[in-house]
Amino acid sequence: MSYKPRSIRLLLSTFLLTLLLSQCAAKSPSGMTFKHPVLKRPPIHRVGGDKKAQTAHDELVADLIDTGKELLGKPYGYRGNLPWRMDCSGFVSYVYSRYGITVPRGSATQANYVKRIKREEVLPGDLLFFKGRNRNSGRVGHVAMVIDVVDGDLVMMHSTNSRGIIIERLSRSAYFSSRYLSAGRVPEMNKLIEEGTVMVPVPTLSPIAPNHQINPIDIDRENLLPEIPIAAPKQWRR
Repeated sequence: MSYKPRSIRLLLSTFLLTLLLSQCAAKSPSGMTFKHPVLKRPPIHRVGGDKKAQTAHDELVADLIDTGKELLGKPYGYRGNLPWRMDCSGFVSYVYSRYGITVPRGSATQANYVKRIKREEVLPGDLLFFKGRNRNSGRVGHVAMVIDVVDGDLVMMHSTNSRGIIIERLSRSAYFSSRYLSAGRVPEMNKLIEEGTVMVPVPTLSPIAPNHQINPIDIDRENLLPEIPIAAPKQWRR
């Protein structure tokens, strides 16, 4: 049986086309498209003391302070896209709520809710309570959140009537220094300190190399997450 050159070229073209289509089908079965794996924040669990990891308390406090700083300069009573007005107690309640911790509204209510601590025991994240406009009343009328302690001087962040949300040292404010009443710690924060635990990522399999075990200490968890809008609740896992 003999073939003409034209027939041979046609057969070769058909064979090559069939081979090419079969290879494409093997690379992408059923028309599926593939995407690069998305890295997510590793899960967290509790372990015993570890110098390489931050304590759970310190890590949470740093997040609380960063959240509060997002609102610096906002006027007293500011609401915007926030769930409630930013008066002094509303500011504290909002900052803690971003991490799943419920702190009731009202400075007097908050003073009764927290665990009372001595002034020299105050740590960042704790709350300070002051008299209101009537300095002789003895009743709680204002609250602030401590963000630092510098040589015994308390640095606080709070929502004020005249200047909005600000940061200032207690010792440099004659108004609030003369109205200081007490200090307290939110129950969840107190529990973290008493337990003395640390939080590190659980070792997980890499989505890129399934047989590669990730070292949990080397993971920068904050850089694995996109920024969260101010109105969206953040999740803090214990």
